[in-house]
Amino acid sequence: MTEIKNLRYTNEEMTIIKNTFNNLDLLKAIRKVFLQMTLSGLDQSLLSLNMESKDTLKVLRKTFLPELEPDAPIHQVIDLWMTIEIKDKTPDEAMPHITARELLIGYLDQQLKVLEGKLEGKGKEEIKFKDFTIIPRRDEVSSFSEVYSNLIVRNMIIIHIEQMLNQLNILSLVKDKEEIEEDRKKDSSK
Repeated sequence: MTEIKNLRYTNEEMTIIKNTFNNLDLLKAIRKVFLQMTLSGLDQSLLSLNMESKDTLKVLRKTFLPELEPDAPIHQVIDLWMTIEIKDKTPDEAMPHITARELLIGYLDQQLKVLEGKLEGKGKEEIKFKDFTIIPRRDEVSSFSEVYSNLIVRNMIIIHIEQMLNQLNILSLVKDKEEIEEDRKKDSSK
């Protein structure tokens, strides 16, 4: 396995990722929280064991809702406003995407607060995931743009969650210099 250099995660954060997020059951439980799905007893147990640490919660927040960091490595500065596809759109065409991104950011912040224990969760959330998939009848729609934005944000939520969980899973398997050196020593002694 190759070493990754210049990550936007510190060595301490990488240690947390390796020690916490190499558990697929935990990653699925986190997904359930983000998608406001019912948690099993195992899910609740995994979350309560692993979400106690403020440092772990900071890593989750940094991963799912990145903010511009002045000391991040070059080409690693990112936030969710940067990735809106508006380059070839008119302002009218871009507005539903901008609205969807604002909803995405608010939703992710809300669900991170659920994981952080700042919201009770399951039914107490102000923004409901299921509301993004309610398609009213044509005669009830006040704005097709709102329906369009809701569907965009629904799909962005799912894609973003899957990508970030995959990123945590991959990073949890990355070997650091010491691990690579240990592997080399073991291989050379055979």
